[in-house]
Formats: sequence, C-alpha cells, structure tokens
Amino acid sequence: RCVVVHEACRTGGFGAEIVAQVTESAFASLRTAPRRVTAPDVIVPYLKLEPYYLPGVADIVAVVRDVMESS
Repeated sequence: RCVVVHEACRTGGFGAEIVAQVTESAFASLRTAPRRVTAPDVIVPYLKLEPYYLPGVADIVAVVRDVMESS
C-alpha cells in the first residue's frame, strides 16, 4: 500500500511524481492503487486561511483507513 501526503497542489505536485515512480516500478506488488493526500488545486489562500487549505490529520486518516480497508 502507498499513501503520499504533501502540502502542494494535487496536480503537478511532487507527490504525483512519487506515485508515478511507485506505479512504474512496483505496481504489481501493491495491494491497491497508490493514493495522494494533498492541498486542492486552487490558489493558495491568505495566511489565516491556510489551515483550511492544507491537508489535515483527519484527511490523512480517512485516506489511510480507506486504503487499509481495500483488498
């Protein structure tokens, strides 16, 4: 299983490259497709709104639980 977490936007972020590398080299060894937990594809908000923009603990836990419950 593979979950990549980062604060950059989902599209074009370095997490996408990590997932691409894992998929190319080890997809057959994974129990489920790799998943990413990222910031949304929007303009980074004003500093006070950043905590609502960045992925949080609840977001990460939800994806990890989903991945662990998959096959």
